[in-house]
Amino acid sequence: MAFTLKDELIFAQDGKHNSVLRIPHSTNTSGWGSLLLPVIIIRNGDGPTVLFTGGNHGDEYEGPIALRKLAND
Repeated sequence: MAFTLKDELIFAQDGKHNSVLRIPHSTNTSGWGSLLLPVIIIRNGDGPTVLFTGGNHGDEYEGPIALRKLAND
């Protein structure tokens, strides 16, 4: 199973960038579908990398809302 970003070059660029991670998803009603996972990359030079995730359980909206507010700031 291959996961692909809409634009893979954004990891090397400074600034804030929005992209989508395409996750292949096939069902009986949709053979060639994809789930789209929003990705926000914020970079300012070389340094450590941090990954924040939210919405792991699917019905809890607090995590994604908090991450979107953090990205907007």
